[in-house]
Amino acid sequence: MIQWSFSLLSTSSVSSYFSLSSSSFLRSVRSFFNSNVLFSSEISAMMSLFI
Repeated sequence: MIQWSFSLLSTSSVSSYFSLSSSSFLRSVRSFFNSNVLFSSEISAMMSLFI
């Protein structure tokens, strides 16, 4: 029971950290879209496949 609650806590912290890092990553991709359109569209396609 203690191990289950610990795994739940670690999963929620990892998911919150991933959402924070992915939002900053999407922001950087959005700013990079102006300089390199092909590379940015490739990254957004990879992100949509990953999600």
